[in-house]
Amino acid sequence: MKSFFRRILVHRRFVLILYLIVVILCGYATTKVKVNSTLSDYLPPDSDSTIALSEMENQFTGKIPNAQMMVEGLTMREADRLEGKIRELDGVLDVTGIADQNMFDMPYDFLGEEAVKDYYRDGYALYTLTLDSDRGTDLMDELRALTDHKVSISGSFVDGKVTKENSGPEIFKVIGIVIAIAIVLFMLTMDSWVTPFLLVLSLLAAVAINSGTNIFFGTISSVTNTAANVLQMGVSVDYFIFILHRYREYRETGLDSVEAMSEAMTHSLVSVLASSLTTIIGFAALVFMRYRIGMDMGIVLSKGVAISLLCAFTLLPCMVLSLEKLIAKTQHKPLLQSAHGLAGISMRVKLPIMLIFLVLVIPALRLQSNNQYYYGSSHFYKDTHFVMEERNAIEAVFGKKNTVVLLVPKGQKSTEDKLIAELKEMPELISVTAYTEMLGTDIPYEMLPEDIRMLLISEDYSRMVLTLSIDEESEDTFSLLEQVKQTAQSYFGDQTHLVGTSVSTSDLKEVISADSLKVNLIAVIAIFVVLLFSTHSLILPIMLTLCIEGSIWISMAYSTLRGETLFYIGYLIVSSILLGSTVDYAILVTNRFREFLQEETPNVALRSSIAHSAISILTSGLILISAGILLSIICTDQLTGQLGKLLARGTMVAILVVLFALPGLLKLYARKKGSSR
Repeated sequence: MKSFFRRILVHRRFVLILYLIVVILCGYATTKVKVNSTLSDYLPPDSDSTIALSEMENQFTGKIPNAQMMVEGLTMREADRLEGKIRELDGVLDVTGIADQNMFDMPYDFLGEEAVKDYYRDGYALYTLTLDSDRGTDLMDELRALTDHKVSISGSFVDGKVTKENSGPEIFKVIGIVIAIAIVLFMLTMDSWVTPFLLVLSLLAAVAINSGTNIFFGTISSVTNTAANVLQMGVSVDYFIFILHRYREYRETGLDSVEAMSEAMTHSLVSVLASSLTTIIGFAALVFMRYRIGMDMGIVLSKGVAISLLCAFTLLPCMVLSLEKLIAKTQHKPLLQSAHGLAGISMRVKLPIMLIFLVLVIPALRLQSNNQYYYGSSHFYKDTHFVMEERNAIEAVFGKKNTVVLLVPKGQKSTEDKLIAELKEMPELISVTAYTEMLGTDIPYEMLPEDIRMLLISEDYSRMVLTLSIDEESEDTFSLLEQVKQTAQSYFGDQTHLVGTSVSTSDLKEVISADSLKVNLIAVIAIFVVLLFSTHSLILPIMLTLCIEGSIWISMAYSTLRGETLFYIGYLIVSSILLGSTVDYAILVTNRFREFLQEETPNVALRSSIAHSAISILTSGLILISAGILLSIICTDQLTGQLGKLLARGTMVAILVVLFALPGLLKLYARKKGSSR
C-alpha cells in the first residue's frame, strides 16, 4: 500500500484537478435532489395503510383533506364568497366550507349558526382543504392573500412543507458554526495556521460529493436531508485528524514530506479502515429497517463515510503536500499537543470509574427500554412555533378535527346504514360524509351530482369520510382507529380499508417498533465481527462493544429519568450513529495501548495511549457534540432538534467511558494476557 500511496502523492496535481471537477459537478447536482417530507411515504408496500391508500387512489380521484384554514371576522355571506375564491386557486384540489352545508341555497339569515357550526362559529369561518402536495409554502401565502382578515392554516400539508423549506437554511447555519468551531479546535491542536483550513476544505469536499451523488436516488427524505451533512462531518472528521497527527509524528523523525505522508497513510490505514467500517456498519444497519426511511438515511450516511474515507487518504494528503511551503511558513507550536494531565487523572480513577460503569449498565439497559415515543410528525414543532400556534388557534374555536377515510364494498346500502349508525355512537365522531347520509338507503346513488358521486362511489367501493375529534397521534387515537376498523370489519369482513394520517402513524408505530431489535442486533453483531478480525482477539471486541453500547444505554436511560418523550426514528438513528462513530474512539485507545504494550509495562502503556489519543478523541468528539447542540438549538422541527440533543449527550457519555472506564478494562485485559509486571 505504501507504494500506491506514494504514487498518489507524486501525481497530486492531477488528483486535485479531478476533485475540483467532481466537487463542482456534485455542487450543481445537489440543487436537483428532491426532498420528501411525508414520513408515511416510507412505510413498507405491504403495510395496511399503504395498501389502503393505493386502493383509494386507484378507485377515486379525490384525495384526503390535508389542511384546515380558519379566517376571523367574516359574516356567513363573506365566508361563502371566500370559499368560491379558494376553490378557484391553482393548487387547491378541493375545499369544504359553509357553502357546502347550505345545500338548498337558503338565505344565511334564516339558516342560523347551529346548522353550520362545524364550519362557522361567532365570526370564525373554517375551510377543510385538499392541497396539491407538489406545491410549496407559496400556496399558503396565496391562500392568506385572498383576504385581509387574520388567517390560520394547519394540517399535514403545512407540517411537511414548512419542515422541508426550513431545513436548508437551518442546516447551512449549523454547518457554518460547526466549521468555525472545528477550525478553532484544529488551530489549538495542529502545528500550522493553514492546516486546519485544508482539513475543513477536504471535509466539505466529501460532504459536497455525498450530497451531489444523492441525485442517483432521485428523492431523499427530509430527515436525511436535514441531518446527513452535519452527521457526516461529525462522524468522519477523526479520519482526517488521525492522518495529520501521524504525519506530524513522522515529520518529527526527519523524514521528507512525501515519505512522512506515505508512512502516515500506511500506518493509519488499518485503524482508520476498522473505524470507518464500524461506522459504515452502524449506518448500514438502518437499511434493514422495514420502514424505508432507514434505507434512505443508511445508504446516504454509509456512502458519506466511505467518501470521507477516500478524501482523507487522497485529497487531504495531496493538499497538504501541495502547500507544504505555506504550511512551513505558518508553523507554530500546538497549544494542545498531548494530554498527559488528563492521562494522569484517568490512571487514578480508572478502576472506580470502570466499576461504576459496569454497575450502571444493567439498570440503564432496563430503564432505556421504558422510554415513551412519538412515531409520526404531529409533534414536530414546539408550541411557540407559528405552525403550532395556528393549529392551536383553530382547535380553540372548532375543536380537534382528524379526517380519515373508510372504504367498504359498494352496493350494500342497508349494511352501510347500520355501520354508520354504530359509528355515530362513538362520542369522538363529529360527522360522516357518505352517499347514504345524503340520500338515504332507498334513493339510487345516481341522484347525486356527478362530482359528489365520483368522490363517494367507485367501481368497487363506497367511500365514507369520517371527521373525528381526536389528536393526530396518541394511544387513544390508535385505540379508536382500531375500534373503527373492527366495527367496519364486523359488517364487511376484510374487504374494508382505512386511510388517513393517523392510520399511517399507527402503522409507523408497528413497523418501527419491530425494526428496533433487528437493527441494533445487526449493527452490534457486524461491528463485533469487524473488531474480531481487526484485533485478533475475542476479549477486546466484547470490551469495546460493551463500552459503546453501555454508553448508549446510559444516555438513553437519562431520557427515561427525565420523562422525555422521544421520536422513535430519531432514537434508532442516534443509536446507530453512536454505535458506529464513537466506537472509533475506543478502537484508537485500544490500538495505541497495544502498540505501547509491546515495549512498556501495562500502566505506562495505558498512560501513553490516553495521552496520545485524547486530543484526537476530544477534537472529534467536541465537533460532534457541537453539531448536536447546534442542531437542537437552531432546527425548528423537534425531531431534528432532539436527534441533535441525543447525539451530543451520547457522544459526551461515550468519551467519558472511553477515557475513564475503558482503561480499567484494558488493565484487566493486560493481566489476562499475562503482561503485568
